[in-house]
Amino acid sequence: MVKPTSFAMLSAVLVLGCGDDSSSSSGTPGGASCEPGSGCPSIQSECIAFADNAGKDKFALRISHLSVTQPTALTDPTVASLLAKGIFLNAPSCTAATGDAIFTGDGTFSWIFEFDKTAGKLKTGGAKLETDPSRGYCFVNETISGFPVAPFEVDVPVGADGSFATQTTKAVTVPIYTNPGNAAQVILLPLRGVRIFDGKVSADNNCIGKYNGENLDPNNLCKEEAGAVPLFIDGAALEGHITLEEADAVLIPELNNRTLCWLLASNEHKDMSGKCTRDGSNKITFPGDWCTGATPDDPGSAGSCGDSVKLSATFAASGATVRSDCP
Repeated sequence: MVKPTSFAMLSAVLVLGCGDDSSSSSGTPGGASCEPGSGCPSIQSECIAFADNAGKDKFALRISHLSVTQPTALTDPTVASLLAKGIFLNAPSCTAATGDAIFTGDGTFSWIFEFDKTAGKLKTGGAKLETDPSRGYCFVNETISGFPVAPFEVDVPVGADGSFATQTTKAVTVPIYTNPGNAAQVILLPLRGVRIFDGKVSADNNCIGKYNGENLDPNNLCKEEAGAVPLFIDGAALEGHITLEEADAVLIPELNNRTLCWLLASNEHKDMSGKCTRDGSNKITFPGDWCTGATPDDPGSAGSCGDSVKLSATFAASGATVRSDCP
């Protein structure tokens, strides 16, 4: 068993590639607000969309904000703020009316949603490393570290008011790139039983949720205040689970090749090899809070076998482009 270690420190190492969050302020002349100012896309939207989907039946959006509420290990404030750096775009030229940069992230973690309203379908999954949002994105469709990484397609009728929810659950492994200059540095998030619900696409198809400029503080450089004032107001929810066995097969190079299971487990269930501890029958001793095969309609069985941990989150998404030249 390893000695207890500061989780915040481990988390910082985990997403080290996401960089720092420093930026300079030009002040708040004339009481300027955090609403978008110069250098932002000219597209009219509530979420600073980088592609105009208005009037389209087939369109794409990229997650612009993610609020994880489970598992506990991923809700640590340090993890949340550093993970956000991968999601927030690298577009410092887009500034608020104050002159402060709205997007000071790395843009290395891209989760794409491609809707086809006519067919009532949704294609969703992780995109290849691309830090320039103006170039568009390509879905990852390859095997990485033994895991098949590809988007899934599911029936998702979109209501007249833009509301949507997946009709079935699916599995998807999402790649989280941690270095803007090296696609080989990637952490995999193998999600099973994924469902997306309580979602609403804006009337112009450009947004799920919206940019929160009216509530951001110009005196805080128009930055997100973790746990208090988010950069975006989320407009959809997702759930899934991560099996402990798969998590113990996901290596995290930034943690000296310790596993995702090791990261998720409490200290008494971590071993010296950087994996989760196992009993005499080779079963992982860390008790998960979810059971493979359980459903939201049958929550009583959720933790009956404890072979998984549940992931719950809400998200916002903004208009993006899926490139036509993707392999």
